[in-house]
Amino acid sequence: MADKKSRNRVIQLRNRITNDVVYTRSIDDIVIINGVKFIKAFNEYQPQRSFLINLEAYARIR
Repeated sequence: MADKKSRNRVIQLRNRITNDVVYTRSIDDIVIINGVKFIKAFNEYQPQRSFLINLEAYARIR
């Protein structure tokens, strides 16, 4: 389990990418596909539909 500070950072990062209220069920919901890290997240209005956010792309945009 990650510490609280990094958990908060992940949540803020997600909000900036989607410009929406987005949550993660757990900081541990990190998926690695072909060596690329994604975070599993879901939208406030459709919590049953999760989607993946590419962390590497976020770092490049920033």
